Amino acid sequence: MTFDAVTYFRTAATKLLDIEHSEEEQHFFRIRSLAGMDELLNTLGTASFPALLVHDTIDGAIGDFANTDSFMDEPQIIFYVLNKADITDQSSVDTAIRGAHAIGNKIIAMMLKHKHQDKHGLQFLDVGNIPYQSVGPIGDYCYGMMYIISVTEHIELIVDTDDWDGSW
Repeated sequence: MTFDAVTYFRTAATKLLDIEHSEEEQHFFRIRSLAGMDELLNTLGTASFPALLVHDTIDGAIGDFANTDSFMDEPQIIFYVLNKADITDQSSVDTAIRGAHAIGNKIIAMMLKHKHQDKHGLQFLDVGNIPYQSVGPIGDYCYGMMYIISVTEHIELIVDTDDWDGSW
């Protein structure tokens, strides 16, 4: 089973009581670029926070990790948990970041549970290295945490001669 990050994080935003995403009150967003994220955050009202954003781009690495010609695709999946804060009040900023970190850790904990249960394509979640960092201010004074995860998958790298014009 392949991991579908957008569906997974939308479901997490809906089911996690700290976020409570719904169609009526949106707290989950799919973004494709940092500029798009900044534009989105500038237009959100205060009712949309905390917000869970998944950076829906295709970044990663392909490698033969065991030197066996069994190639693996290791995508980099980025998600953000953000809160609004008063930029002039450092205590407000710290609270926003700490709250986002607590929510992000709850999401990672559920991902680990799903990994151990072989659910949602998370069997190969790389838990040996999940970097995170605080972010902000971005958009309209948003602060929070950015997480980078990877869910390794097998990839077939086979030459099909029908794809090529003649011999090489």
